[in-house]
Formats: sequence, C-alpha cells, structure tokens
Amino acid sequence: MASAVSWGVAALDELTNRVARLDHGAAMGLITQAQADGMSVQALVTGLLTPVLVEVGRRWAVGEIGAAEALAAAAIVRSAIPRAPATPGAADAGTVVVC
Repeated sequence: MASAVSWGVAALDELTNRVARLDHGAAMGLITQAQADGMSVQALVTGLLTPVLVEVGRRWAVGEIGAAEALAAAAIVRSAIPRAPATPGAADAGTVVVC
C-alpha cells in the first residue's frame, strides 16, 4: 500500500503544478496513478489533495493567481474525491464525509 510520503515531494509538486495550470486531465491522470500504486483514500486526501489546496490558497493570498483560477483549481481537486474508491474491506469502518 503506497502512502503520500512514498510518492514524494516531486509528485506533490507535479500535481500542484498541473492543478495550478488548470490541467484537469493531467491532474486526474496523476491521481489515478497514485491510486493504481495503492495509495489509500486517506493518504490521497491528506497527503496529496489537501496540500495542493493549501498551496492554491497560498498562491491566491499572495496574488500569484486570481480568484477565478483559485476556484477552478479547487474544483479540480474536489472532483478527485468522489473518484477515490473505498478501501476494500472497509465497509465495517463507517462513513467519512469530506467537505
């Protein structure tokens, strides 16, 4: 099972850059690869998607990107969450809602 740490900073930077360029297809490709490598939903959300959203917010706050770009980038990240499959055998673990 892969973790966000094993994916490394380079992959996080690559995903951040794809999202910042508003390249939905390329961002989803990287997320799909992380899932194929065995990254759990928790690791995907906390180790990749959350840091990307934080960086998008930072870039907006310092004026590197505008509000429209920040919202579009956040929409790309949010669109990845429903695509993340539940971990097999986790049906007894309950439900987690990410907002």
